[in-house]
Amino acid sequence: MKRSAIFIMLFSFSSSVFSQTKLERILNSLSAIFQTVATEHYQAVNVASETIIINSSSNFGGKTRGAIKFTLPDGTKEYALRVTVIPVKSSFQYEPDETFFSVIQKGSGNEVAAPQNNGINVYFFNRSYDAQGFESKSNFNYIWKLDNINSFVQSRPADAGNYWIGVQNPSSVYGLKAIIEIVALGIFK
Repeated sequence: MKRSAIFIMLFSFSSSVFSQTKLERILNSLSAIFQTVATEHYQAVNVASETIIINSSSNFGGKTRGAIKFTLPDGTKEYALRVTVIPVKSSFQYEPDETFFSVIQKGSGNEVAAPQNNGINVYFFNRSYDAQGFESKSNFNYIWKLDNINSFVQSRPADAGNYWIGVQNPSSVYGLKAIIEIVALGIFK
């Protein structure tokens, strides 16, 4: 993929997707990632990179939600997450030097493609039965949630252990894919 196809995340979103407050929080979060990595001498470990297809609710027989499990290794202090939302028929993928892990190793990490305008709902779980409840549309609890959000980068403090990220397509018209990339940051043995 050509470099010109990559957008700086903070400038690629329309004001209808993010309020100024969210942009400021994300900017502060990204700055904190790289400042912490530099001052604490944190290492980065690639934890997950998966693509989930989430159909529209009008597409009978297709899943409108999906979840992936990931494990943060011992020594993790926080994780960084990049979610890229693309049309369901798109063959888009990041080149090897554009993966989230690669750009973090280069000292950036705020680059994300936003090839379309539709958003998804993103959930974070710390128990398997909540992730299963989410996927089966049953009862579930979540740690945090983002509503109708397009491609984004974010970091959060976390301890080592098993976690799940769930994505849901709120659209009744458009099928979507979500590329989910997770990098653990910390001091690893």
